[in-house]
Amino acid sequence: MTSPENTNDDASLARLTIAVTNTNLPEDEAEQQALCESLETAAGSVLNETLGDTTADIKAILGHTYTSVSPICPACDSALTLDGIHLSKDADAYAVARCSADCGWTGDGVFKLVDLDRSVGDHYESEVLTGGIRPERQQYTDRDC
Repeated sequence: MTSPENTNDDASLARLTIAVTNTNLPEDEAEQQALCESLETAAGSVLNETLGDTTADIKAILGHTYTSVSPICPACDSALTLDGIHLSKDADAYAVARCSADCGWTGDGVFKLVDLDRSVGDHYESEVLTGGIRPERQQYTDRDC
């Protein structure tokens, strides 16, 4: 049994990302929402015209995004344990990941630095959201351990 956060079928692997930079986006929240809905509709129309009648989960998001995965074993849906964090080049870190149910699954938990939070008085501010740093987009690739 596979949890909704952990689907392994071929359809779940298909992704299309469109990044638009250096454009003046509306500041009004209602206008932003209308723009997102228009982009979702337009993308759906293009996909249906190009690929035939297809159902696609389309979500337009304004602003920076990051991805994350649940610490759940891909083999049996039990919790993973993470041990021994080690750093790599760039903004990468890895930790040994093991299934807590002892199903035999082991691997590395892969960590990417996605933001830096700066202490401002009694709270923290995201350096990405305030424009202090600019995130980079990278495609998933295999890596050498």
